[in-house]
Amino acid sequence: MVELVPPEPPLTDGVVVLRPPTLGDAAAYLAVRSERDIRHWMGWDDDRRPSHDDIVATIERGLDAWREGSWGVFVIVDARDGRVVGGANVRLGDYQTAEVSYYVAAAARGRGLATRTVLLLARWAFDELGIQRLELRAHPDNEPSIRVAERAGFMREGVERASRAWPDGTRFDSVLFSLLPKDMGVVALPPRA
Repeated sequence: MVELVPPEPPLTDGVVVLRPPTLGDAAAYLAVRSERDIRHWMGWDDDRRPSHDDIVATIERGLDAWREGSWGVFVIVDARDGRVVGGANVRLGDYQTAEVSYYVAAAARGRGLATRTVLLLARWAFDELGIQRLELRAHPDNEPSIRVAERAGFMREGVERASRAWPDGTRFDSVLFSLLPKDMGVVALPPRA
């Protein structure tokens, strides 16, 4: 088991900053996590927006995950203005593997922030955590997430049948992608927007 410590200073490429969430992020985090399409792809009830208390509990769970060493939970911050525009996670697995996930607010899309986030997390996972295989899963109909995986240099391995479940227990397929440390040298960052 690797020791999971939030990177200090936070991860950044000058366009995005990735850092653990704080309780001060609650209002911005609430706005992002209330967006209908983000709620849809997370499998949350599209009609019920999270409350402030829900978001505080989410932030506290994220901070607990750091302490437990199971997940690296980050907010995605726009380096231009310091606004929280999304979230990302690195979940540690067995055999020096980890899985990355992410979401970005609609107003911040189209600038390559998700791709930059995934690449920053991949470099951190490989260099600092000793991860040897990073996985990314996307719902087969979530074309924007599939494009992020491809732009970040992940290799499509196939479709895992009924590999995930929505919160209500309904199972669904997911497209599996992987990235290895040796793959990082062939990936270019998206242009600055």
